[in-house]
Amino acid sequence: MKVIVYLPALNESETIGAVLDGIPSRFPGIDSVRAIVIDDGSTDATSLIAQRHGAMVVRHPVNLGTGRTFVSGVSAALRAGADIIVSMDADGQFRGEDIGRLVAPILEGRADVALCSRFADGNMIGNMPLAKRLGRKGKRAKTKPKYQSKKNRALKWSGRGLTPLWMRGEMKGTKLKKDDFLIK
Repeated sequence: MKVIVYLPALNESETIGAVLDGIPSRFPGIDSVRAIVIDDGSTDATSLIAQRHGAMVVRHPVNLGTGRTFVSGVSAALRAGADIIVSMDADGQFRGEDIGRLVAPILEGRADVALCSRFADGNMIGNMPLAKRLGRKGKRAKTKPKYQSKKNRALKWSGRGLTPLWMRGEMKGTKLKKDDFLIK
């Protein structure tokens, strides 16, 4: 099983190297872990530093925004043969060591998709600035895990965070065009 971690990045030269170094190269039940940085028009050395730290880089010549970066990340991961795709911010606010916990429900067959919020567990906030942590403090009560029906087999946490997308079966035939998914 192959995990691809894609990291959208815009002018993250100060953090991208440490973030990439923090992504474990092995997880139980995973044969391969690879990082892909989607450089969304950075004007600093983000791409160069990412390459020096072993990541494949997909570079947008100009900033195209979150939606297009998502499409580029998922497309690159599928082309690279991903079984599990994890989206992780490049700014150091997430810890690579938490990826194993995040994908565990998928590997155990309890979920096909897991969405996570770093706010649901105070130990997962990484290097988030104090001002941002304090601003989110009142919202923590709303970020408890939510489980969908067994039929959908999706494990969700509300809010933003590390996001694994497990591609299997019909999802492998997904074609991405602009900001939409077209199922073939």
